[in-house]
Amino acid sequence: MRRLTRLVTLITFAALLAAGCGAERDDSGAIVEEGDVGLFDARTGDCLNVPDGDQVVGFEGIPCDQPHDAQVFAAFDLDGSDYPGDNDVSEVSELGCIDRFEGFIGIDYMESQYYLTTIYPTEDTWNQQDDREVLCLAVPGPEGGQLTQDLQNIAQ
Repeated sequence: MRRLTRLVTLITFAALLAAGCGAERDDSGAIVEEGDVGLFDARTGDCLNVPDGDQVVGFEGIPCDQPHDAQVFAAFDLDGSDYPGDNDVSEVSELGCIDRFEGFIGIDYMESQYYLTTIYPTEDTWNQQDDREVLCLAVPGPEGGQLTQDLQNIAQ
């Protein structure tokens, strides 16, 4: 593939970040005041700062008009009762996110200036928490930096 993706895995338990309070949302569900967003509370359209490392338990939710690391552009569940293995989960997650990219951003992933990151279940969360959810995050492309606006339909 033309693009590199950073794969981030889920930790074996879901919890809010230890410090701070929850992000404030308006009536439409958009984050209007920064704060913690638990891993399983992230929604399509959320703008987030993503913690460093390979295991994520939550994010800092940020209003989309403020600098942020990523935006959730899709969420979907994987099928199956038995964990298919790390490589299969990673590949299916990435392909599923690529398929959903254009529907949110408004341009085909391969033509976009943005990259994507997938957050998907580990074997532990799959088996212990019945976790099947994949989060698809749009992140800045090769120029790096941070996003400063809502990316929904930005390319249309």
